[in-house]
Amino acid sequence: MLEHNKEIEKIIERNINESSSETEIEEFISDLKKAGSNPISTMKIIVEKLNMDFGKAKDLVFNSSSWSFLYSQPNPFTQDFLDIAAEDADKVERKDGKVISVTYKLDKGSESN
Repeated sequence: MLEHNKEIEKIIERNINESSSETEIEEFISDLKKAGSNPISTMKIIVEKLNMDFGKAKDLVFNSSSWSFLYSQPNPFTQDFLDIAAEDADKVERKDGKVISVTYKLDKGSESN
């Protein structure tokens, strides 16, 4: 489990689940961002809280008003995105000072780039 600050932990403790409204989920994502959660951490929290696969969580986060600017760029995997994603990645590869790959272990024995 990722280490979170106390404000993020309070947000995670909220009673939100698969049956929560779109508005409640949108507010949850927005509050996580305000508390300092990056997009990847937010996706991982959504996976756990809403019991969904990573692809659906990615769509929820990137389509939220809080993070839609990342998805609306021509290529969502810009250096800015990779820099944010690298903050709490399990493994980061750099070349010439730039992040070229981030790896997150979503569950034990599984890796996703």
